[in-house]
Amino acid sequence: MRRGNLFAIVSCLMGIGLLLAGCAPALAPTPSAKSPAASTTPIPSAPATESTAPKPAAPAATPKPAAEQPRYGGVSPIIHSADPGHLDLQRLRGPLHALVGPGYSGILKYDTQDTEKVVTDLAERWEVSSDGKVYTFHLRKDIRWHDGKPFTAADAKFNVERLTEKASPFAGMLLAVERAETPDANILNLFLKYPSASLPAQLANGFILLFPKHVIEAKGDMKKDYVGTGPFKLKAYNPYVSLELVKNENYFEKGLPYLDGVTFYLIRDRTTQIAAFRVGNAKMTSVGVPLEKPDADLMRKQAPNAVIHPMNRLTARVFYMNASMAPWNDVRVRRAVFLAWDRQAAIKVLGQGVGEIRATMLTGAFALPKEEVLKLPGFRQPKDADRAEARRLLAEAGFPEGFATRMLTRADYPEYIRLSEFAADQLKTIGISGTVDGQDGPVFTDRRFRVDYHSMAFGPNVENTDPDGAARFFASPNEPGFVDPEIDRLFAQQSQTLDPLARQRLVREMELRLIDQAWYVTSHWNENYLFAWPEVKNSAPKWAGPPNNNRLIRDVWLAK
Repeated sequence: MRRGNLFAIVSCLMGIGLLLAGCAPALAPTPSAKSPAASTTPIPSAPATESTAPKPAAPAATPKPAAEQPRYGGVSPIIHSADPGHLDLQRLRGPLHALVGPGYSGILKYDTQDTEKVVTDLAERWEVSSDGKVYTFHLRKDIRWHDGKPFTAADAKFNVERLTEKASPFAGMLLAVERAETPDANILNLFLKYPSASLPAQLANGFILLFPKHVIEAKGDMKKDYVGTGPFKLKAYNPYVSLELVKNENYFEKGLPYLDGVTFYLIRDRTTQIAAFRVGNAKMTSVGVPLEKPDADLMRKQAPNAVIHPMNRLTARVFYMNASMAPWNDVRVRRAVFLAWDRQAAIKVLGQGVGEIRATMLTGAFALPKEEVLKLPGFRQPKDADRAEARRLLAEAGFPEGFATRMLTRADYPEYIRLSEFAADQLKTIGISGTVDGQDGPVFTDRRFRVDYHSMAFGPNVENTDPDGAARFFASPNEPGFVDPEIDRLFAQQSQTLDPLARQRLVREMELRLIDQAWYVTSHWNENYLFAWPEVKNSAPKWAGPPNNNRLIRDVWLAK
């Protein structure tokens, strides 16, 4: 490959405009779980015949076993990961969602039986103006916070404003919102900067939960408080040990929850987490514990009666390069790593054969099709040509012998340590020396969001399959810390485009731009697992993505 033509394929695809996606079919509707429509073709009946022979009696129908009915009562111990450091979800990403989610509600939510359907939660209905720029939410009446104070539209307005502040890690999900108004105590109006096809999906996300205005105004945050409107309320919080919840008898969805309570055991070590479940000290594992295939295989051997649920957490494995620091501020260096990374080997080694190759932090119908991705530089097999080009680029950038990088990762998640070790192996193929900088959850999270690292190996998730749910990996300010006006332009344009096919073209152009600039390396998308014992009913994850499963235990019940 001649100098200057590193990403010739990508550049060609970008140069021909939107031809790549222009030939793509329109996005298909989500398949329905309903039965197919009955045929309108008449079925001919058999000709009538005379017979004097006695007809055999029809066999008695075998009665179907009665479906198990939910039972009330019981407390379910659940294995969770390390203590998050505080309880203010609106100021912290990570597995905190599984602890906070059961006690809170959102304006909207995803339907429990349909991962793509948005339904009401604290809102009982909503309307959209003809120009698509004003959403009116009619909020439920007579809802109270756990401390007895009434929930009103003022709380909803306060939360929207807090969620869109710079300090909020979820501000990128609500970029379309310009302001919120409350014409009365039960109506919230959201005025948008532009029509947004994804706004309901973003509001339904399990991260967008509402906190009590009066508590935050009195205390400044929710780091030490747990006061929601959800199905469970706080009994006791013992940092680094456990968090105990009890049933909210005044929960507005009548008949729920079934359990009297839940106890989350906060365990840092993965081996200890699995052992505690295996010996029966817990009924299930939390959606905040990203168990992987090796863990599931081990559990099948050690506890064959355990129920193992595959769980799509919309999670990838990613290698970040801090482009504000040398030598990552040189696109040639970033491209070298992008080229050298063996995605197929990552699935084989890290996922033990389970995983999916995607170009960037996008999945679903909007992402570049896999068959096209596998033809791009960095994704092709074998790796010889890509790695030769990577070494040439490093030499051209002034690093013929490579350089050293220290990779931040989360020490209390074994899968991230394994990812860091795999990253070191990949970097070594082109002469770069990588060392692992493992940190406990609170320290890691703080450094992650301040982009206080030279490089980082981590497994982030996206909020949903809509491109706007991946805002923090594209639009500025973004999590990897890069600044790209062209990506900002494309992201803003796609977010404002209501036509699905036109929007798909823009999103694919945006993906190609990110690949060309090699802002980060998406190693692969992985699958996680949730463990439960047979007496735990309705424990299968029902929604895609961890935050959308964070209220799973609302519907769980114990058979004995």
